[in-house]
Amino acid sequence: MVHCHEMKEGDVYVCEDCGLELTVSKGCDCADESACSDMGFTCCGGDMKKK
Repeated sequence: MVHCHEMKEGDVYVCEDCGLELTVSKGCDCADESACSDMGFTCCGGDMKKK
């Protein structure tokens, strides 16, 4: 599962089922990575994959 603190500006994530693509325009600036560790990015019931 992709977490926001792992996403960097310019990264592209894609749903392997429907083809939806997300481009990161600004990276996460959470001071504490554990604050966002339970939040992941999914689509169509599956994990988004880095392109």
